[in-house]
Amino acid sequence: MNDKNNTCPVCGEETANMFGNYRKDNLCPNHSKDLKNGHLIFCNKCNKFHYEDNPCLTNNEFESLPKSGFKSCIICGNESNGKAFCYDCYSSMSNSELLEYINKFYVLHTSEKNTININNSRIKNSNCITCGAPTTNYLFCDECYNKYKNETLILQIKNCSSVEIIMDDYSGRYTCEDGHIVKSKSEKMIDEYLFNKQIQHGYEVPIRIGDNDDDKIYPDFKLPKYLNNTDVYIEHFGYLNNNSNEQYKNQMKYKLEIYKARGETIICTYEKDTTDLQTNLDYKLNKKNIKIGEINFYKE
Repeated sequence: MNDKNNTCPVCGEETANMFGNYRKDNLCPNHSKDLKNGHLIFCNKCNKFHYEDNPCLTNNEFESLPKSGFKSCIICGNESNGKAFCYDCYSSMSNSELLEYINKFYVLHTSEKNTININNSRIKNSNCITCGAPTTNYLFCDECYNKYKNETLILQIKNCSSVEIIMDDYSGRYTCEDGHIVKSKSEKMIDEYLFNKQIQHGYEVPIRIGDNDDDKIYPDFKLPKYLNNTDVYIEHFGYLNNNSNEQYKNQMKYKLEIYKARGETIICTYEKDTTDLQTNLDYKLNKKNIKIGEINFYKE
């Protein structure tokens, strides 16, 4: 037995074993087969398992802006002549901001380093971390485990004692038709609406709000020069269904105050908009209905 945790380094599932003898590489049955068939490899460059046709899972892959290797601009999807950014997007940010964006984009596509796999393994805990039911030293009770085992939860932990579920349908890795990786099903719907309408857009393109490089905010979507040569931003209020999530509300109000002070043009969308996304976005993105330099369609 190689590792007392006995969890697959790729997916976090239980390591394959035969008569109690676990694989030394800790791979689960499915990834063991992929390794045997040559689809999965152990990369000596990053010292991790990943699929052969995927880029290497290393950090800070790009130390300078690449000049080739891309089919289109990673922000708006326009022709870029092999570069990561088209001319318009390249001109809209500094080189350091572009480098930060491409590394973030690259990591989202190729790395699992920000994914935390929580397995239902035994720990010193007697109650389910989500509902509080008795668990006989498991993280989740049987009901919550079956409910959430294929999801990634957003949890708010207060005073290291109480846990609040902020969102239970969030995975942080929804791949859109244009290749963008977004954080929720609703954002995926918005991204694909923009893509199918052929509206140039970028996901979480940073806006610098101070002299320090770390002083930035990240709108959900940027529509470059969408209205009268002015950038328009979409902020999706995805967690407001949870009335107890005051921290999220305060964060959104903080961002809106900055947008207002800067005179940015913001389109606000909400979860209820996704029930008829086509109609609602057709209206909200109609250029006749947008006021430049204002927060549009905001509701308390």
